[in-house]
Amino acid sequence: MRTEELKKIEEILDVEENTISEETELASLEEWDSVAKLSLTIMLEEDYGKKLTSEDLKNLKTVKMILDLMK
Repeated sequence: MRTEELKKIEEILDVEENTISEETELASLEEWDSVAKLSLTIMLEEDYGKKLTSEDLKNLKTVKMILDLMK
């Protein structure tokens, strides 16, 4: 598992360390709200040079999908 990337996602979602995995469904997380989506969009653009559209955000279903964007 990509631990550094997973830690970044945990920080964005403001969840306890080691409480999410690649299989975690974003819709099941109370913390997956507009603030988390905005924070994710900013982090992906600043750290990985990836720009997400609102459609891209809607299509994200799992933590693994976010991790794949971080490659």
